[in-house]
Amino acid sequence: MAQASICFLARDELYETTRPYAIQYEPHGDVPQTNVKQEMVNNIPIRNLRPFKDTLKLEKDGIVVRDLNTQMTYEKFADPVAVQDTYLPKVRELLRDVLETQNVAILEYLVRRRNASFPFSPGTEYEFAQPVPNAHVDFSPKGISDIVIDRYGEEKGRQLLQHHHKIVNVWKPLFGPLLDWPLVFCRLSSVLPEDIELMDNVFPNVVEESISIHYSPGQDWCYLDRQMDTEVIIFQGGDSDLGNSGGVPHCSFQDRRNADDVRPRESIEVRALAFYADEKLDLDRLVHSRLHGPKSTYAQEALRAQIEM
Repeated sequence: MAQASICFLARDELYETTRPYAIQYEPHGDVPQTNVKQEMVNNIPIRNLRPFKDTLKLEKDGIVVRDLNTQMTYEKFADPVAVQDTYLPKVRELLRDVLETQNVAILEYLVRRRNASFPFSPGTEYEFAQPVPNAHVDFSPKGISDIVIDRYGEEKGRQLLQHHHKIVNVWKPLFGPLLDWPLVFCRLSSVLPEDIELMDNVFPNVVEESISIHYSPGQDWCYLDRQMDTEVIIFQGGDSDLGNSGGVPHCSFQDRRNADDVRPRESIEVRALAFYADEKLDLDRLVHSRLHGPKSTYAQEALRAQIEM
């Protein structure tokens, strides 16, 4: 069984009165970049999903694994037109089947290519988004509502939010088998309410509300060993029926059973909304691509400190 070192939000009395935050740009004056206090937990057992992947349920586990064969070669994932015209329609078709609704909207996608120096900084900004080593959920329920309203406008967004809705991620490596910094997930049924902490990610023009995770021994962390590029992991980022408990905590971990010189991870993640309604909804909008995800400086610092010990 694999073991992982994972960065969690420390349980600190500060968060009884103050929400954790991270400013995703250079702040002015004496404002601290973040008030996040990290706790590195070592030797967490990570179960391999592969032996029981066919029994996973989105409602209970928050994760499912599916095969997805497309016409996309490795090289084509560097071409936004190929991703938009070939890959994303296949993802949408798969999600309609898995989520059992025709009302699926692709929001955005992100390609990550790990820099060989990660988690150490190369001294300049990374060209591509890097793995995220801290346990988190991308959006809180409010964060999801903000996305819907931003995408569809106040009036239509509010109407859509009246329906039961979910946000999901579809994740896969660009080559396989993946040995470097795979994604690891905490099964929904093993997350306690007290493990969840709302957090603000502050950008120049917007504040995105996400969820940071505290560690508890009963958490069930798993990953898909040696994931192939034809296998996608669909994991739930939020469910309007479940409040703050609807998103799957996740992050990346360094599997130290593998050699240091394995091929650096390259992956693509697609984020999508699903609405449950009797009628077909008008959800088509432009799909965004991102080169960079939110910075995770505080998590990288904790990880670097652990490596250097």
